[in-house]
Amino acid sequence: MGFKIYQVNPAGVEVIKQFLLENHKRPEEATTDSALSAWAADAAACADINDGEVIVEIPAVDCVHGYAVELNLAESCLDVDVVRESC
Repeated sequence: MGFKIYQVNPAGVEVIKQFLLENHKRPEEATTDSALSAWAADAAACADINDGEVIVEIPAVDCVHGYAVELNLAESCLDVDVVRESC
């Protein structure tokens, strides 16, 4: 038996970046290297909790549309490591 650890790959970071550029009120702040790293870490944590399903959300207060928007990150945007448990 084992469990999966997810990480957002470079293609996934680019998808998140494009989503933020199109929808975030302050894309210049939301798409810095450190901010993208934080977005990717949150997405990976979401994947860990939800067995690979990832939703990246921009809250209404930060969204150009005035309401929250979500991105469902595709499986191809994630790298998966399977950790085997030993007895």
